[in-house]
Amino acid sequence: MNIQRGFLASFLLGFMVLFAQHAFAGYFKFGIDTEKPGVSSDVFFIIPTIGSGYDYSVDCNGDEVFESDTWKIENGYRCDYSSSGLSSGRGQYTINIRDNTNDGTGFPRIYFNNGGDKDKILSIEDWGSSKWTSMENAFYGASNLTISPTSAPDLTMATSIRNIFRN
Repeated sequence: MNIQRGFLASFLLGFMVLFAQHAFAGYFKFGIDTEKPGVSSDVFFIIPTIGSGYDYSVDCNGDEVFESDTWKIENGYRCDYSSSGLSSGRGQYTINIRDNTNDGTGFPRIYFNNGGDKDKILSIEDWGSSKWTSMENAFYGASNLTISPTSAPDLTMATSIRNIFRN
């Protein structure tokens, strides 16, 4: 009987740890400044993606309220700050990206590739729980970028990290 209780207690503890790791896994979190130059106007920011296989939600202003998917665009997602409650909608924001899958594959890549709104991204604050499939050219050209998270990105599925922080 004690062996069964011990096994049950161990099983429940392991399950709770696994659940807590998934349920409270962090978001990919980064800071931007819409007033920096980019392809979008000074009240927008475009999160650049490439390829397929995405299943994610975006919180454009760091309040952990995730906007709808209506702003998903081809090869990215557009954060719209024109009605943000600020007088101009311009300025610095924190963006959270939540992976909507159970296996960490919902946001496999970010892809600035020396274009888009690369100068608007200022910081990476948390890599989150995403299992990145490639980091090739991910932040290439993001010259205003600083990186401060204490954790490392999950690159176990990454096929390339070539030019990840080039220029």
